[in-house]
Amino acid sequence: MSVPDYTGYWTGKIEGTNQGGLTLNIHQKNEIITGIAKLSEPALGEYEYIIQGLSSENLSLNLIPGRQSGGFNRLLAVS
Repeated sequence: MSVPDYTGYWTGKIEGTNQGGLTLNIHQKNEIITGIAKLSEPALGEYEYIIQGLSSENLSLNLIPGRQSGGFNRLLAVS
C-alpha cells in the first residue's frame, strides 16, 4: 500500500467559536511530515505552529507552538 503524499501549501478557515484563516506548508519524506501552520484570528492575533506528524493509513499531526503574536500557546493534535 502506498503512502499518500500531503506535500504542498494548504489553505482553509477556522469556524465556530473562533474564526479566522489557516495555512499549512507541509513537507513529506516517506511517512514523516513536517512543516509550518499559520493561523490568523481577528480576536486573538496571528500565531504559528511547527507541524510534526506521520502519514500511514491515516494522517496524524501535532502542532507545536512556534512564534506567537497573541493566540494560544499550546499543543494541538489533529488526526
